[in-house]
Amino acid sequence: MTICRFLRGCYFVTVLEFFALYAEFAVVRPSWSRERYAFRYFLEVLGSCPLEGITARHVDSWRSARRLAVADQSVDREFNAVCSMFRKAVEWGYIEVSPCDRLHRLGGSNPRFRTLSKEEIEVVMKSARRAGPVVYWIVRTLHDTGMRPSELRSLLWSQVDFTESVFSLSRTKTGRGRKIYCSPAVIAATAALPRFEPLVCPTWPIRSLVSVCRSIRNFKLYDLRKNFITRALEQGADVSIVARAAGCSPQTILKFYASPPDHALRACFLRASLYERSGVQLKLIHDG
Repeated sequence: MTICRFLRGCYFVTVLEFFALYAEFAVVRPSWSRERYAFRYFLEVLGSCPLEGITARHVDSWRSARRLAVADQSVDREFNAVCSMFRKAVEWGYIEVSPCDRLHRLGGSNPRFRTLSKEEIEVVMKSARRAGPVVYWIVRTLHDTGMRPSELRSLLWSQVDFTESVFSLSRTKTGRGRKIYCSPAVIAATAALPRFEPLVCPTWPIRSLVSVCRSIRNFKLYDLRKNFITRALEQGADVSIVARAAGCSPQTILKFYASPPDHALRACFLRASLYERSGVQLKLIHDG
């Protein structure tokens, strides 16, 4: 592999080339398989840039774009991995200062606990339609299928079956493939897209998606996945089935997604109290 390239009379190393060197060093760590995934979108955005040319503004712009798709805690995990790589670049003498030194972690609560009302969903869909067919396809598909934004970005035309209305995923966060059974609205929106090979949507319109996310307060694309899981559980679907459809474990569903609405909690308390009363009444009848 050619480590250096020539630009303006001097040699430089790209971020992607340094990552290849860093991976050889970091692969011995037990957590490397998880860390390697964290670099995926950072390298898509900044991989071809010179390592020395990366500034705090570049890293912060990448984080802002990622916040549209995933929770702040997920962005922080990816940011931690990127910081480790730049610290090693400083240690090895490739750069003098890490661009991450002046940036702070986002912190905050996990926005996956945010659920949208029917009225909010209508506002989001209207905003997506106005933004064009690509944006509408993204928002409609995330809403109707519960796919991760990362899975939708990597969807290939070869994985789309219009006859069976199925997306056959091979690259997922867990590394396991799964089938996504699509609604008629999703299939119609997919068929309306221009055909680029091999990706269904090679470039996401970030500015338009930002506009859609701002159509209601405190909304991110990942909230659509939360809504899908919540709807499925409210309709009585078994947790194990929902977990398989969402591509995660039942434990993850119960820990992060299965937050029952207030009316369900109220019904639970009511049923428990009525059970106690009915038991007392039965006892009195029996004793009488």
